[in-house]
Amino acid sequence: MGSTSWSSKCEVVHLSLDMNGFLENVKRTALEAVNAAKPFAFVLGKVTSVSPLKVQVDQKLELTAAQLILTNAVRDYTVYMTVDHQTENTANCT
Repeated sequence: MGSTSWSSKCEVVHLSLDMNGFLENVKRTALEAVNAAKPFAFVLGKVTSVSPLKVQVDQKLELTAAQLILTNAVRDYTVYMTVDHQTENTANCT
């Protein structure tokens, strides 16, 4: 690898042109920035307790209800609706 230098105010600075190391540092920094922007992760686990809710993700990590976002597929919920329609008589009954 080559090197370059320049003089500024009587100081000499030598820079190594190790591009592989530089690119690896840029990649690592970019990846860390992207991961930091993601405040959640999708993981699978096993429910170990329903009340209070606890989910075992791996041997060392157990999540509680405060750390989880539950969808309607796994929780009880109520839907209130009003239906306003008429059906046609297809059996020809009177």
